[in-house]
Amino acid sequence: MVVQIDAIGKDKMVKESELERLMNEKVSVEKQMEMFYVQCSDKEKLIGKLFREKIELEEHLLQEEKIRVELIRKVDELVCVETSEKPQFKVGEIWMLEHVELERENLNDALDEEKRHGEDLKAYVSKSEKMTETTLEKIRIERESLSTAKAILEKKLLELTNPINALKKEVKSAGVEAKHSLVTLKSTASDVLQSDSELQKQENGTESYALDLVSIEKVYETKEDIIEEMKKEAKSMKLSTEGHHKKKKKCAKKLGHNRKTRVEKVPCIVSDWPLEEHELKALEDRRARALHEIEHKRRKLGLVEDDNSKTEEGYEHEKKEDNVTRVVNGRDDSEKAFYKELFYHSTFHGTLADIFLRDTDFISDSRGMVAFVATIKEQKLESKMCSSLRGRMFKVSLKKACETSYPKSIWNVKEIGNILVYKLSKKLN
Repeated sequence: MVVQIDAIGKDKMVKESELERLMNEKVSVEKQMEMFYVQCSDKEKLIGKLFREKIELEEHLLQEEKIRVELIRKVDELVCVETSEKPQFKVGEIWMLEHVELERENLNDALDEEKRHGEDLKAYVSKSEKMTETTLEKIRIERESLSTAKAILEKKLLELTNPINALKKEVKSAGVEAKHSLVTLKSTASDVLQSDSELQKQENGTESYALDLVSIEKVYETKEDIIEEMKKEAKSMKLSTEGHHKKKKKCAKKLGHNRKTRVEKVPCIVSDWPLEEHELKALEDRRARALHEIEHKRRKLGLVEDDNSKTEEGYEHEKKEDNVTRVVNGRDDSEKAFYKELFYHSTFHGTLADIFLRDTDFISDSRGMVAFVATIKEQKLESKMCSSLRGRMFKVSLKKACETSYPKSIWNVKEIGNILVYKLSKKLN
């Protein structure tokens, strides 16, 4: 995975260098375009200047042409003059005429030269315009190619960043899982060490019943706190349900109908009365912590069954759980049923505390056992944990009272009767 990340990082660096090179080329091309634009503006200024000079030359030629026409007219007038004039005047006029014709030829030559120069300038301007157009076309094509290459590189960069982010998330999740596994391993090791030390203490007979009494007192002390917390949670849930019903009624009034939509019943939820998700989660966490604490206390008290009793009781508990789930799925979703089940769960912890406090009655005589069974049946605690707990408590009580092996099934009336008869006969003897 690290090699893949390094390879992706190298590819990313290569793509970034290529993109930087293309951006530099783009900047250089833009600078060349600016230079071409400056040159074109200079050429345009030169062309304007040449056109102005051409116009001035044409105006000058027109003036010279006017002078020449005027001189020709004067020459014609002089030709028409009477022959009686003096010859020296004719010679002077002829000389002036020749001089004017010579100037005319010179002006014509200069005009032809300026025309050729103007045509050369026009050809140069057209050539420079064509070069500018071709250069602009090349620059436009290069710009389009650079934009397409940039889009492709950005797409590739996005495609590379997505797996990099996914790999980072995987590495992070792997680190979190490793930390979690390390924590669980440490907790398991501490539990194993603690259980080993407790087993060693039990084998050596050094553990006293004072620890059991302290743990029972702690359970009894936490009972009232748990009941208070459950009452507070019930009150908060009631307020939240009332608020939700008010909001629901307002929404129904706004929509124009008061028809209640049918909500599918979710298993393991007491009713479909809507609660906040964090409240349900808090209740589940609190219930899990309470069960964990009870399980830990039970383990510390040494209330562990053998494998056969576990399998038999597990089968019975599965049947009871199936019955409970059938009852739960068939129950109504009214507000009365919701608070009834909430009260039932809140009294669960109090019943357990009372059962623990009756431990002296279990050990002393069989009447405590009978009261224990009657209490369990009256409360109708059908959950798996409570059923297994009452079975273990009843069996351990029988074992302590009769100093013999307890029955594998707690509801085997014949075995219980035999044990009670054995106890009475032992007392009579």
